[in-house]
Amino acid sequence: MFNLENFGITTGRLTADPQIYDNADGSKKVRITVAAPNAYKNRDGGRGTQFIPLESFIPAERAVNGDGVFGMLHQGDKVTAQYSVRNNNYARADGERVYGIVLQIDAIRFGETRAVVSARQQAKAAVEQKGKKGRASKPAAAKAA
Repeated sequence: MFNLENFGITTGRLTADPQIYDNADGSKKVRITVAAPNAYKNRDGGRGTQFIPLESFIPAERAVNGDGVFGMLHQGDKVTAQYSVRNNNYARADGERVYGIVLQIDAIRFGETRAVVSARQQAKAAVEQKGKKGRASKPAAAKAA
């Protein structure tokens, strides 16, 4: 259940693969950034983009099954994330107080079918493979010249 007074939803594409950090107690911390298009147009008629940093926590009991849904997400995937705003205040070892906020993921869901994601990943792999072949052949051509 969520608190309607501290709740947000964003839809967009992941800017990178999820960053997954293992904690000493077996739990995991996950960070993602969602690129969400603005709902308005700027002076030039284009839409800007907001980069929304989100975090999640996977308790040790659930972490034994892997990274959950985050293990299936990749750069470019379209997702919808429900989040709440949390304080991230703490004191450093030297006693200095640090204040911050975190957008904590409460739920996340895929925004595309597996077929669409698979096709994009295959196209990306083909482009990367083509780039590797192009780089490998350039030095050989340079030696022949």
